[in-house]
Amino acid sequence: MADTGFPYTIEKFNSSGTGSTLASANALSGPIGLAFDNTDNLYVANNTNNTILKFTSAGVVSTFASSNITAPYFIAFQPNLTALAGDYNGNRVVDAADYVVWRANQGTSNVLANDPIGGAIGAAQYNQWRAHFGQTVGSGTGAVMNAGVPEPATFVLLMFAVAVAAFCEAGLHKKSQQLGYG
Repeated sequence: MADTGFPYTIEKFNSSGTGSTLASANALSGPIGLAFDNTDNLYVANNTNNTILKFTSAGVVSTFASSNITAPYFIAFQPNLTALAGDYNGNRVVDAADYVVWRANQGTSNVLANDPIGGAIGAAQYNQWRAHFGQTVGSGTGAVMNAGVPEPATFVLLMFAVAVAAFCEAGLHKKSQQLGYG
């Protein structure tokens, strides 16, 4: 809770309602908006002084922002969206489209997006893509836990199966006409 009366402090309350001072500084003047980052640093929208202050978990106070700020009120952080290894087209999901990008660059030393391996594009990047197939940014071990990775030969096998089915259908249709059924 931000105390907007002088002396300005930031108070913390436990589940039983007992409060303690979390942050206090001479630079505080009209603290309103509060936010924590992912490393437990506290940011305060210091409304009257037109600044955003940063309080580290070690108690160090610094001015985080002061340029072009007028009466800051709220603070929000965008989640840290880390790169996803194998997402070579940068659409935040490792899918078949990334395989296409890998295949187009295979054997070159082009730089692929989200490729921490680097170097010549080859088996290492393919294995990286396979290991992360089905994952999305922020999904950790993968949004699709048991996603099957399409092998390059899958399409050929599928076309073969369609051709066999069409051939069989044509043969059965011809035979049924010969027997007078169609």
